[in-house]
Amino acid sequence: MAQTLSIFFNIDRTYISVVEPTTKGLSLSYINSTLNYIDLENLEDEGSIKGLEELDIILTNLDFEVDKIDITIPAESVLVTQFPGRQGMTELELRELISLEIRQAYPQFNANQFASNLIPMGDRIDKQSMMLAVIMSVEIIKSLMNILDKFKIPINNIEISQLNAHNAYIYNYPENIYKTTAIVGVQNNFIDLSIVQNMKPIYYDLISFGDKNQLGELLIEEFNSLSNFVVKNIDEVFFFGTGLTMELLEITKNTFKKKDFDVNVERLNAFRMVSTQLSQREIDYCSRTLHIYPPCIGASFKSYHERIKIF
Repeated sequence: MAQTLSIFFNIDRTYISVVEPTTKGLSLSYINSTLNYIDLENLEDEGSIKGLEELDIILTNLDFEVDKIDITIPAESVLVTQFPGRQGMTELELRELISLEIRQAYPQFNANQFASNLIPMGDRIDKQSMMLAVIMSVEIIKSLMNILDKFKIPINNIEISQLNAHNAYIYNYPENIYKTTAIVGVQNNFIDLSIVQNMKPIYYDLISFGDKNQLGELLIEEFNSLSNFVVKNIDEVFFFGTGLTMELLEITKNTFKKKDFDVNVERLNAFRMVSTQLSQREIDYCSRTLHIYPPCIGASFKSYHERIKIF
């Protein structure tokens, strides 16, 4: 059976996995990463050149029948925004909304220099219908095609890390489908915060933080604010990303406990419901990096979120 190659071009390095669908769910056939990053907006950078050489070696030596590639890029590489948008809007109306967002964020560019996906968001307590827009430069898409063209494997999808982490969460924690869950992607001094309920995103924001000791208080403040117009309570908080350390996780847990904020806090385990025949050494690696690979694993199957392609 053909397998799916997933490549996550993160800002620190590139992560690679190969999974195979089985009658019992996903099976992990391969996992690896480069030592260097690949900057999709600057492929001539010294680090990018090294990262590209590493990726080329990895993909050339893959001993799998791969029928498609699913790509994940960090949210830093795109514009992610949410705005009011009622159900049943025409394609022309949606295009006008996206064009407005692009003009405001990138006044020097034309809308046709971007590819955009819209994700209808779930129900909020203030009854406001919202859309989540992921707006990606066509130049980044061209860079990805140039990198992977030699392998003659079709690119199935390109998505951001936060939304593919949603996929990984919904797949790996089926018992939580009806809970209200905050997904927190940590990278450097920024977090991507989204809230998922009934397999739909209902909120998204990009938040900066300077002191790891303050992250818990920052999140509690954000959740309390959202209780007035988005969702009353948060049941679970799952963290993922290269910026997540065990120290940061414990500090945040302790802050929630001290503030009597009753919520379950965990690392998002990309492999919780994924089987494998890999070696013990590779399994140990998965255990250490389970919070890094949600975007990779989540990219490997069809999204749980509805998407509307624009441009």
